Amino acid sequence: MTNTFIPMTNARGMGPLPALVEDMGGSFPLHRVFARAGLPLALIDNQDSQIPMQQMISLFTHASIELGDRLFGLRVGQSMTPGSYGLWTNYATEAPTLYEAIYRLHKTRGVHQNMGAMRVHTQNQHAIWTYEHPMMREADGRVHADHILPVMLSIVRLYLGSDWQPDWVQFFYPQDKNTRGLSETLNCECRYGGHGVAVAIPRDLLWKPRKMALGRPLTKTDVFAEANARDKNAGIESLEGVASMRLLDGQTDISGMAEIVGCSTRSLQRELEGMGLTYRKLLDRVRYKKSSSLLRETELSITEVAFQIGYSDPAHFSRAFKRWTGRSPQAYRR
Repeated sequence: MTNTFIPMTNARGMGPLPALVEDMGGSFPLHRVFARAGLPLALIDNQDSQIPMQQMISLFTHASIELGDRLFGLRVGQSMTPGSYGLWTNYATEAPTLYEAIYRLHKTRGVHQNMGAMRVHTQNQHAIWTYEHPMMREADGRVHADHILPVMLSIVRLYLGSDWQPDWVQFFYPQDKNTRGLSETLNCECRYGGHGVAVAIPRDLLWKPRKMALGRPLTKTDVFAEANARDKNAGIESLEGVASMRLLDGQTDISGMAEIVGCSTRSLQRELEGMGLTYRKLLDRVRYKKSSSLLRETELSITEVAFQIGYSDPAHFSRAFKRWTGRSPQAYRR
């Protein structure tokens, strides 16, 4: 392990995947899919969590395999809206033109994930809007990539009309016998072997204005406050994200953390030492952030908060919280 940067993404990106798996297969397949992807089922109710991009891609892949449905990713994306991604896409789609919306998506992508890019380039009479992420190729993220395209199309249609259809779309992977249904489902030409997931848009429509609703618009300040906070300590933030995700299942062992990061336990310990941390201190940071948020923002009992951050004994949690803050959980909540 040469550095601690882990490609992370927001769990909101799974969209209605859990509900669709359960509807199409039942609760047992849903449990199997999450287990095979190495993700806690509790993520379903904690979709503001950051998770490793590799696990997100694996979730889509295993769901598709479990259901025997190559087009499953596309079905997930078709059940999503631009607002499914929260603040990130809400801010972007308040832009007056499609070009500015895509620009906002690119500049504020750190709100959603710490790697990946949105870009626009011209090709004859078309502007090609492409989303790229290196993990899509490294982890064979075909099914995951498929779910992104319908959301991109939905964003374009906010500006060009609900009936607008692209001349063609493109996927990063090669065409094979399993891709036949994509063109029929999307009702447009599908091309393959590109750099990412792409939509062809007539160049002159990029600047078509959109009539905006009245009300207080989101600003860069609203969005960048969260993105900048993550960028300052990308390595630590990535590790904290993995630790926080594992706490949803009550998992606190360092060996499981090292397995997700992709290194040995000793390598992880050395990396943490280089940051001036131990694994216990990292876990304490995550537990403090999560417990203080739960105490401020929810009415969960102290016992429930303790369980949420991996303590089986509320008394142990209370002692730890006092060590972190100098106050008991009860005093902090008041």
